[in-house]
Amino acid sequence: MCKYAKNGCFNVYGFGGIPHYIGYKNQVSRLWNLNGKDDARCQGTMEVLNAYQKGIIGTTLAGPSYFRELFETVKSQITESLDRTGLDGNRLYHVVIIITDGNCHDMEETKRLLVSLSKMPFSAVVIGVGDGDFAEMEILDADGEVLTDPEGNEAIRDIVQLVQYGDFADLGQRELALEVLGELPDQFVDYMVMRENERHKIYEPPGKTSQIKSAEREKNLGGAAE
Repeated sequence: MCKYAKNGCFNVYGFGGIPHYIGYKNQVSRLWNLNGKDDARCQGTMEVLNAYQKGIIGTTLAGPSYFRELFETVKSQITESLDRTGLDGNRLYHVVIIITDGNCHDMEETKRLLVSLSKMPFSAVVIGVGDGDFAEMEILDADGEVLTDPEGNEAIRDIVQLVQYGDFADLGQRELALEVLGELPDQFVDYMVMRENERHKIYEPPGKTSQIKSAEREKNLGGAAE
């Protein structure tokens, strides 16, 4: 993944625990920068692994598991990026890999966010570890039916891949890696096709469409648009 990461960096977060190593006493944090710094970015996979090791050693895991704050953070980052570059100027596709030991306990809000994120350059891979119950997570994977939020809004494309680590424990890292990233190429292509042919379905920064059309109109008239 390093060769595809912007500047070789990854934003790495912890969720659902008491991170004593950054000063928490008994308060459960729903989201924190895993490296313990103000900036969540880690340079390369070695920094990611170092942050993960520091987090595991210095954190008391505490459920339930909530995904809302993570997805809100990512959605905000994507929105800011698209607002800055415009849809046509965007060269980023955002991928989140979540490692969790159980089901999501804010499922309704998570559905709302994922349905919204399906309109953006985004995919999520959820890796279930341990012997927890991941049955409800299949709803997010949505291989059998379209992901729908509580208000009845449907995701416009599949953006979630669920992988249960235990299923690959005896098969080796290659098979696990293939499964983790297996759906990502098609999800990326689906988004790009929609951007070209079904633009009205995906998120576009407010005002960008009118600005582009205005520039094209001025160009056709032989003038210029600011």
